Amino acid sequence: PSGHRELGRKTAQSRIDECYFFGANEADFRAGYESAGTGKKLVTSKAYEQALALEIRSVLTSEALVVVKGSRGAALERVVSQLDPLDFSA
Repeated sequence: PSGHRELGRKTAQSRIDECYFFGANEADFRAGYESAGTGKKLVTSKAYEQALALEIRSVLTSEALVVVKGSRGAALERVVSQLDPLDFSA
């Protein structure tokens, strides 16, 4: 859990514009993220939600960078599959 708190803090301090976090450790990630005091947008959920995946897709631009990281158990490929059109050629 403390690792997720530290990850949240470092993520907030990075050059991201907004963050979506799916997983059982969302409360720890949120605590770390908010402790950085940046005011950047954060959306968390304990589990995958298609509505949130579609929200991510709705804010993407051609310049956007999306980083998806998680354990196999999280099955985050479901998020990636919603980011249509898919173009992983770069």
